[in-house]
Amino acid sequence: MTLPRIQSLVRQRRVQALAIAMIVPFLAIAPFHLFMPAPVKAHGVAPPVQVGISFSPVRAGYLGLDYRSAFKRLEAMHFRVIRLSTYWDQVDTEGYDQLDWLMNEAQRARQPIVLTVGMKALGWPEFYVPASVTDLTTLNQGQDVASDASLRAATLAFVEATVLRYRDNPTLVGWQIENEPFNRAGPQRLWIDAGFLRDEISSVRQLDGHHRRLIVNAFSHFNLVFDQASARQGFDLRQWLGFDADSAER
Repeated sequence: MTLPRIQSLVRQRRVQALAIAMIVPFLAIAPFHLFMPAPVKAHGVAPPVQVGISFSPVRAGYLGLDYRSAFKRLEAMHFRVIRLSTYWDQVDTEGYDQLDWLMNEAQRARQPIVLTVGMKALGWPEFYVPASVTDLTTLNQGQDVASDASLRAATLAFVEATVLRYRDNPTLVGWQIENEPFNRAGPQRLWIDAGFLRDEISSVRQLDGHHRRLIVNAFSHFNLVFDQASARQGFDLRQWLGFDADSAER
């Protein structure tokens, strides 16, 4: 073996030894990195969540929650909008005190609100008509409640009173006119026709004065498995076969 060749091999061995000397300590220490906390990174204030939710003080009370505390916790989550409902039967017996608190608290927290007005509100049985106005149990199964002239007049008066009360609240961004008016709801599966809904929309638009959005919603089947899983009366073969298209409202 020539001298240049020997010198070349020596240099290669030195480089290999140096590389091993550098790699071995790294391999010995590297596993500990998995157990070390990640460095803290600075973050700005989280932006508002770009989804909305619905809140029912009635439901909160049913779950044993204080509606004020529950509502404040939702405000702290910075939802894009919170939907509230006007419960007509409650207003008839107790006044607007509870809804006043919610709307005033939303204004304090600058929480955008959509408010449902009319006969139907969030939560079963959806129709919250005071017994002093109409006894819904006397209506026929599947009846259009707006076919009752006295109930139509009373509903429009209630809608007017509610809109006038809250229309100047700056956190109110929209009105929902009835909650799923065309869907049959409650034990008697009552509903509201399009003609009366137009009257309500016209009234709210005229009274609002701030050009707020007006919202009308409807329930539709999107997954029969989920519909049946959430049905109040359990599995319903008739619905699966298509004989009862709106039973998910029960």
